Amino acid sequence: MVDSEVLDLASARAFVILEEILEKLGPKESATDQESATARYLQTKLQGLGTETEIQQFIVEHVALAGMGLTLITPQPMEFAALARGESDLGDVSGILTLVGLAMPGDIPEVGLERRIAFAKRGVITFQSLAENVFEAGGLGLVIYNNLSGPFRDVLAD
Repeated sequence: MVDSEVLDLASARAFVILEEILEKLGPKESATDQESATARYLQTKLQGLGTETEIQQFIVEHVALAGMGLTLITPQPMEFAALARGESDLGDVSGILTLVGLAMPGDIPEVGLERRIAFAKRGVITFQSLAENVFEAGGLGLVIYNNLSGPFRDVLAD
């Protein structure tokens, strides 16, 4: 039987390590620098406890994101590839796509975003703040486009 004091101490140490990971290393999506940094951090902690460790590399050959995309209903419908941010709700949503710049308070129309999907540019503020501003204004959904060439990764806090 494990002594409850020992268990409490181990739990407290585990939470300290978890807080360090969350605060210092940020989001840890697969195939990102943050994921690699977290793996190295955990390896160092485990080795410090006397555990033999090895980080194993592997190649992801296929990632299926079936059904992910954006379709603009115009005289000539246009389809775009899209990826959901971490912690995003997934599902179908329809509404008027409304340009909101960076989704800062002055960028959102004074009438709000009721029955609208915000189309926001990435940059300056966090994705979380951007989403909060859009949904506080009544937005149905949010599409964030890249203001730089190439893909981008990030997650929402909630």
